[in-house]
Amino acid sequence: MESLMPDLESGLIQRLGRRRRRLRRLRSARLMSVVAASAGVVVAAVQPPTSGAASPGRNRQPVSRTHSVVRDVLFANGIGVLRFGAPVAAARAEIDTLLGQAGGAYRRGGSCRVDHWIKWLDQWTANGQPSLILYFSHSRFAGYEFGDPGGPAVLRNPPGGWRLATARGLGVGDTLARGRRLYGRAFAVSAAQGGSWRVRVRGGVITGYASGVPGHGQRVEVATIDAGDVGCPAVSP
Repeated sequence: MESLMPDLESGLIQRLGRRRRRLRRLRSARLMSVVAASAGVVVAAVQPPTSGAASPGRNRQPVSRTHSVVRDVLFANGIGVLRFGAPVAAARAEIDTLLGQAGGAYRRGGSCRVDHWIKWLDQWTANGQPSLILYFSHSRFAGYEFGDPGGPAVLRNPPGGWRLATARGLGVGDTLARGRRLYGRAFAVSAAQGGSWRVRVRGGVITGYASGVPGHGQRVEVATIDAGDVGCPAVSP
């Protein structure tokens, strides 16, 4: 019997060791589940771009003084990886990084469901246009407008800095004819609001003002690119 004791003790130690390892694996799996669940809000607010969008690497290229950096990040459900519903701090941080400059103050204002906004003036142009405005409702990112619908004319892009566009490359200053070429029949224009346009894409609808009423063969350009809740009245071609 005494000769069997070392073998029994050794077997018992091995079984206890295996049981401890299994318990550690179970605890680790449970911890990862808790972390994933708690991160759900962040995942919902900041997500990878949908298919057809420009690569994140391209949209993270540093802004240059000598040539314009185009960021194809204006989507129907957000900007880049930023989605509607994101909190104010996350929205500000993402756009500051995307544009390489800080936005303005978080200001009270708006109409209908919009109650606050933040504006990023284009620091590469003389009058800060086209600017980007993020609209918020109850401290959540609700919509955006890129461009100036009340401006006297669509400005030409400066030699350097950033330029925002839709996933297919439609930007402020492009013609409505280019919008039709990019989106085909999905791109609609109207005389409403003094000239406007809209296109249904994956994730929803992108709308905007035009520089004039379409038709009669004149050159009409994209004045703004909007999505989400920007207050009222909304553009509705």
